[in-house]
Amino acid sequence: MRQAAAKTGLSHSAIRNIIDGNRPLPETIRKLAQGFSGDSTAERLALEDRLLVLTGYRREELSQAAYLKIIPLLSPEHQHIVEGLVGELAKIEGIEVE
Repeated sequence: MRQAAAKTGLSHSAIRNIIDGNRPLPETIRKLAQGFSGDSTAERLALEDRLLVLTGYRREELSQAAYLKIIPLLSPEHQHIVEGLVGELAKIEGIEVE
């Protein structure tokens, strides 16, 4: 528990609450994803998205992973537009995107 707390910046009691079955807040989920995803922004966002789905904050069909599957199918012009929108949304959410 203490190792997980150190890795995520959460208190060991916050980790214990999750282990005990208490639903974490979205901000706690973000910290978990950041702590356990390494240096990859894409990996962090995918993990955060999955955890948000698992905890009931987001529905599966609205998940980011589904959108990421669509992006390669878009034309380069549309990919550029989507990347710009993602960048702006990330700024609003305070997320750094590579």
